[in-house]
Amino acid sequence: MVFVRFVFLLLLLTSNSVIGQLSIKTPLICHDYKGYLKCYSDGKYILHFENGNFKELNSSDSFIMYSEVDKTFKLLIRSSNYPQTLDTITVTQLPKSIMLKKGSSTLEITSLSNIPATIYDFGVGSYSEYNQVKGLSLGVGDKHILLEILTYGRIWGWNIRIWQSEQLFAIHYNTLKRNNPSLIFIKDFALKYGMSIGMTNKSNNKIRRLESVYSDTMTVNGITAIGDYPLDKYYSYEYSKSGKLVSKSRIGELQLCKCD
Repeated sequence: MVFVRFVFLLLLLTSNSVIGQLSIKTPLICHDYKGYLKCYSDGKYILHFENGNFKELNSSDSFIMYSEVDKTFKLLIRSSNYPQTLDTITVTQLPKSIMLKKGSSTLEITSLSNIPATIYDFGVGSYSEYNQVKGLSLGVGDKHILLEILTYGRIWGWNIRIWQSEQLFAIHYNTLKRNNPSLIFIKDFALKYGMSIGMTNKSNNKIRRLESVYSDTMTVNGITAIGDYPLDKYYSYEYSKSGKLVSKSRIGELQLCKCD
């Protein structure tokens, strides 16, 4: 075991990669010497992991911070009364409700069909599909957050979507089980490039795969279907049941680094 760790550390330290401008095509992917994923950063989003588990999300401008442990967003939103200042809004998922907080004011949403009008005082709105309220909507800088609230399980859950121009960042949850993230992905519709992180469906909720991928509708030989586009820069990392990197299956660099 000591020898395996030494070899893994040697591989990391002898990687002569030069970290240039980060982008979705050239992200920074960091592991620790044990083989656990530490973080992913593409210049817009930073994802932090610990022992194979997803822990938190930060936008590079720090306007969006999300803790998976607390199921809480901390958002910086420009004040409607004083545009030069920023208000701090927190949105927390509770077992049977959503709690909003702004300064000393709080609002608990216990029903999607009866959301108080005072929600707008928090810089938060609701959004609907087919005349049915589905969740909450927030504008944060040049990003638009949609929180799809899921109320049909043991506890409330949500799916997260963050839109920015031609790019979508999303976290989907397995709310019918333990309300853990099952899939994290980014799609850039202009570049036709993306990233996907798949998690296990077990109680330990470990990462199982991180790869570059872009799926969309395409027409081949007159047949239109959803398929994977070929990528000119491809990387892939697979992980064991414990969340450790299976180094022999990787396609891409190994780096011992920090995303901060």
